[in-house]
Amino acid sequence: MAGKEPEDYQPRRAFARPDRDGRPDDQDRAGGGRSGPASGSGDVGRDSGRKTGARPRPGSGHVDPDRTTTILPRVREDGSTTVLPRTRERQATLPVEDEERPALGRRTRLALVIAGVVAVVVLGLLLGYLALGGHKPSASPSGGTSPGQTSGSSASPNNSAVAVLADASMINERSAKRIDPTRTWLITSTQHGLDANSPQPACFTGTTAEGQPNATQTIQRLLNASGKNAPALLHQADAYATPEDAAQAYAVASRTLGTCAVAGSFLESGRAVTGLGDSATAAIVAVQAGGTASYHSVALNRTGRVVNIVDVAQQVTAADINQTANALGDATGVQCTSSGGACAGRVAVKPGPPPLGGDQPGFLAVGDLPPVGVSPSVWGGDPPHAPDPDFVGTGCETTNWAKVAATNRTARTYLPQDSNATFGLDEIILTTASPRSAGDLVNQVKKDLDSCAQRKLTATVSKPAAVTGPGAENSGVGGWSATVAQKTASTTTKFRVGIVSTGNKVIYTFLNPVNGLDFTDTQWQSVVLRSGQRASQVP
Repeated sequence: MAGKEPEDYQPRRAFARPDRDGRPDDQDRAGGGRSGPASGSGDVGRDSGRKTGARPRPGSGHVDPDRTTTILPRVREDGSTTVLPRTRERQATLPVEDEERPALGRRTRLALVIAGVVAVVVLGLLLGYLALGGHKPSASPSGGTSPGQTSGSSASPNNSAVAVLADASMINERSAKRIDPTRTWLITSTQHGLDANSPQPACFTGTTAEGQPNATQTIQRLLNASGKNAPALLHQADAYATPEDAAQAYAVASRTLGTCAVAGSFLESGRAVTGLGDSATAAIVAVQAGGTASYHSVALNRTGRVVNIVDVAQQVTAADINQTANALGDATGVQCTSSGGACAGRVAVKPGPPPLGGDQPGFLAVGDLPPVGVSPSVWGGDPPHAPDPDFVGTGCETTNWAKVAATNRTARTYLPQDSNATFGLDEIILTTASPRSAGDLVNQVKKDLDSCAQRKLTATVSKPAAVTGPGAENSGVGGWSATVAQKTASTTTKFRVGIVSTGNKVIYTFLNPVNGLDFTDTQWQSVVLRSGQRASQVP
């Protein structure tokens, strides 16, 4: 850093911790972006970057999906993840540490809390696993239950005088050819009602979510295709007593897909869908399971009293999501006559955010963060809080996130729930006075990155890559991402940084790869874009 020898530079985690006399440990801090305290932020759980060795040395490798396996955690019935408590209130009761002991930072404390939660989750999952007879999911649509049914339930197809659904209401071989006309498609099963061995779509856990109405009728169909890397199609249709119940069921299923709180799952991209019944949405989900990766093109819609979900799974690449929606349109055209809903018109599919989800709408959902490590777990985020005044990011940024002009500012830290490392992601969202102010702040951070190597001799910065994409409600997202390396006498510390704006909001993201835990460049681009898309989904 400028004015310091390389050996004096001590890379920091996302948050700094003050010394025991209340003064920040400036000597151990990366200089860029260092600022004084700001009101309202206080001592919100800081991480330690001190020379006590609290932080393990980072790795530089990328995640190898071929070595990844899936652990399915138990999640809440509403699809949300375990929310990690803030540590600010607990700090006053903690015993004074010996000078020789490394300080526990925000991420370390969060990791310890998560470890305790995971132990309980694993025990519960084991008991549930045994109760289901040890059923194991596959890379194709996996075993489980409907988003509208509890495990082991079976809905009767004749709960009303005239059944809304029939076998003809489901996607057939001819409709499936829309997805890939070069293959021969075959119906392998059509099941009325569900049981413990019924497959489930990507991002769904098999538990009944909070607010989920009971379906009066359920039909589930599986189709397989011929050839190499053949896709498999799962179509599930649930009928409800009233259109209002179906609308509620669709909202719950949409939120579940938009959260995607299933270990090994990553919402790779979203789609905005029109012309497909009363409501529709879609997403592409990448799933790592058993050392292999599969891609799921998922379409969800409602027509009157019926809610449909279609999951087309295949390896290597995702099936055509546009044609998946068109195949569902064929079935919707049959269902709408008995369900009292809108039929399929001219189906249009275009890029957009995944459906609104997560425990804190506007922030990243856990499914927006790629799985990492050989046994990936669901990510967890702490409650939103004011940005820490000691946050220094990569050491290149000159912005003080706790003081820069804004009408509102919030931050979160995310950690993998089974990780003992300090690897994690920080997200800061600012609301500025105008879209122009937001754009100016994004440009300032990019200038900081461009000039960092000249200002700080320890820094190496990649050329910032443009990040652009659609937001919600015809809004746009634009900004930059980069990789920063800070060199010390003994090691080099790597960081990933992103800065985007949407409307009058600015979203900053920061990742500190460590011990081989990292995202790929493509994944990081996706996360930076998604941060803006999520911010655009709320006022």
